[in-house]
Amino acid sequence: MKRQLLRRYYLLGLTLILTIGCSSLFAQGDPVFKRDSVYVGKGINNTNDFENDRRIYFIEEDEQGRVLEKIIHRKNNDGEFEPFRRHLTSYDGPNLTQFVIQAWELMGGEWISIREDNYTFENDLLVNYLRRTLQEGVLADYRQWIYTFDEDDNEIEVNLQEMQEGEWVNRSRKQQSYNEEGDLLTQTLQKWVDNAWKNSRQRDWDYDMASGVTRKVTLSAWDTPTNEWIEVFIQTFSYNADSQWTGSSFQAWDQDNEVWVNTQRTQYLYNNQRNPIGQIMQLWENDEWRNNLRGGLTIENETQIAQIQQWDASADDWTNFLRYQQTIDANGITQEKLGMERWDSDSETWINRNFTQRFTYFWSEQVVNALQEVALPENCQLANPYQGGMPILCDLTGTSTNLQVELYDMMGRRVLQQSWASAQEGSIDSPPVPGLYLLRITQDQQTQHLQKIVIQ
Repeated sequence: MKRQLLRRYYLLGLTLILTIGCSSLFAQGDPVFKRDSVYVGKGINNTNDFENDRRIYFIEEDEQGRVLEKIIHRKNNDGEFEPFRRHLTSYDGPNLTQFVIQAWELMGGEWISIREDNYTFENDLLVNYLRRTLQEGVLADYRQWIYTFDEDDNEIEVNLQEMQEGEWVNRSRKQQSYNEEGDLLTQTLQKWVDNAWKNSRQRDWDYDMASGVTRKVTLSAWDTPTNEWIEVFIQTFSYNADSQWTGSSFQAWDQDNEVWVNTQRTQYLYNNQRNPIGQIMQLWENDEWRNNLRGGLTIENETQIAQIQQWDASADDWTNFLRYQQTIDANGITQEKLGMERWDSDSETWINRNFTQRFTYFWSEQVVNALQEVALPENCQLANPYQGGMPILCDLTGTSTNLQVELYDMMGRRVLQQSWASAQEGSIDSPPVPGLYLLRITQDQQTQHLQKIVIQ
């Protein structure tokens, strides 16, 4: 069971790191392209064919290119596309204030709100996140997350509550502590049981004194009989001379023999330009490291291919496993993404499985005046890999403090957006799941920093 969990975690991280686009960045006129719609096809098992599954239409955007209205159509039983979901998004300046999901009510011919997320900010810090869901025909309070910060704007607590019989009831809370440099030291999860907070899990960070990079993260579980934390997992990080993350290894505590036991390790590969090109995962078996999975990136004309291979012990060689593809035109615009094709060893070809998907992108007419390749703006400094709450220091010439911070996953989806009150420093307090992301920091809508980062 433990190996399955580690394998699943690795596949998630490998998927994220390998599906990153390798296209050049361009300086361009105003505007450039507008994404109008995306057609989604579902792979037909054991073939190379697809059946149309969904169509996504981007109806309205604001002046910053943020989507305000998106409509999703899917096929009905008659094979015809019909409205399925609508997403409505609202902003107050750089801050997301409301996100609404609506379902199409076929009989009444109207949109019905089924979920509503409301965000409250104070001094550009998220202090409350309220979720309302459809209950007995009306939207009603369901859950809320209450955020607390220290004097340095570090997130120190998130309290999850649930509405029960007209009252908010505690469910769980996450508490965090920091060192004098603002680095995350501990993260503790507690659950509300029998009208009291009970410890559940805790993570501790250990940093290198000279470079500040993370050296070790320890996961502990609360042991009720002894009323103490018991260490169960340790993740140790390694770096090259440029402080790039080159690998990590996991050890689990063997309580019966009272020793630490190796479980898995991952090595990250870079090219001469210090860009990530792949990784290798090994499992500890019979007192030695054995190959398990590896992934790599290749470019064929305008197609970027991310491929995962698994180790065949009988053949003593790597064999194909999963493949992802992305087609980009000469202007750096994504035309198609094809995800999770499976290698068929009998026919020695890539085929679809039920989980294979194809995304076809449609863009409005190009109205750009000129395109020229430019260097990435890097006016900020941060640890890479990055953990929530770690400081990001910026050297910006402008006096405006209107900084907007965004994270995009490797499918090009924005997964985080927040603003900073300071033009010199800030942090990402609630990052998404571990993986590879693109960090973009803008000041008054002008990009000041663009970098690929690894979230731990």
